Amino acid sequence: MDNVVSQQIPHDSEAEKAVLGAVFLDPEAIIDASDVLQPDDFYEHANRIVFQAMLNISDREEVIDPVTLQDELKKNNQVDDIGGLPMLQNYQWQLQQQPMLLTTQKL
Repeated sequence: MDNVVSQQIPHDSEAEKAVLGAVFLDPEAIIDASDVLQPDDFYEHANRIVFQAMLNISDREEVIDPVTLQDELKKNNQVDDIGGLPMLQNYQWQLQQQPMLLTTQKL
């Protein structure tokens, strides 16, 4: 009998959130992030969707902020894909806090 071992792809959800949070703090950071990352590089499905939405907003030369992100996700019917509107609001709050938490931990 064959033993099949399921392996999880290495990932770091906190690092993903830190990247997205950095874009909220400095929307121009999407330019640097997009030089090295693509949406498929994100392990977490919600993070993948949010990063793609941020790229779409940036491509239109609009400011990336919670309002434009929410509008982009609604326009593409993706709010439910990241857990609905309450989850989106919580997610946005967490993303904005993430870089500050990393800075605090570094001190």
